[in-house]
Amino acid sequence: MLPIRFHQDGQITRCEGLLNLQGDRLRLEYEWTDKMFGLWKSGIKEASIPVSALVSAELARGWFGCTRIILQAASMEAMRDAPGMSQGRVVLHIPREDREAARNLVDGLCKPSTARSPGLYD
Repeated sequence: MLPIRFHQDGQITRCEGLLNLQGDRLRLEYEWTDKMFGLWKSGIKEASIPVSALVSAELARGWFGCTRIILQAASMEAMRDAPGMSQGRVVLHIPREDREAARNLVDGLCKPSTARSPGLYD
């Protein structure tokens, strides 16, 4: 389980959630709230992304030590329920204290496994 945050410029809402690797799928649980007062909540939503649909998973560091996981799928359909998806790509912002767990998750995604199809490793 990895806490995540999604950022979208110009939005009046914030999206936070959890990322889990469950077998051959990444499971995103998330909830939208308003940025101003936090009174409105969307309710918990879920997106399930097949690991076999990923063409890349990258851990990146940005300004001020911000850590991100960047997931790119071969098709937009595979990421259709993921918040902030654009052109099959999702950027997940990771809290600083969870950077090591994020690195372990990305390393696990990038290692070939006989249980997974070759999509990420081609």
